[in-house]
Amino acid sequence: MVRSSDQVALVVGRVLLCLYGCTGRKMQRVAILGIIATALLLGCTPYSPWRLHEATADQLKLLNTADLCDALHDDALPNVVQELKRRGALTAEDGKLLLAHQEEISIGLSECALRLVWGSPLQINHTVVAGGDHAQYVFGPCDWGDCISNRFADVENGRVTAFQD
Repeated sequence: MVRSSDQVALVVGRVLLCLYGCTGRKMQRVAILGIIATALLLGCTPYSPWRLHEATADQLKLLNTADLCDALHDDALPNVVQELKRRGALTAEDGKLLLAHQEEISIGLSECALRLVWGSPLQINHTVVAGGDHAQYVFGPCDWGDCISNRFADVENGRVTAFQD
């Protein structure tokens, strides 16, 4: 899920690339100021590693589990890991499976561990089935907003049941 501040940063980044290609000292100064503004903007999102690293246990309790799992994809944050374990989103079984498969996904991983390894999904397709909830996570690389869906994971009742890489 793309947050609005991330979208703004993406647009600013595109504009900066255009400006950076222009000649002249004034354009270069504008590009440098834009880069600094983008860095500050990204640091202000509640899920940025800078903010989460310093978050208290009470602050982390207020945040969405999926966003905390996504944050771990980019940075190892001990306080976030502890909060996810407290919630039951990351289990000892996840740790064993991640170690056994060299930190690649495998059958039986939790949704959180899936997001930890593959990052934030492009899309999640939910289906209600007789055995409970089924979700298809769609992943893929994005290049300047153009995303290609090339990896899929099926999750039933919170655990990975199938994947295509």
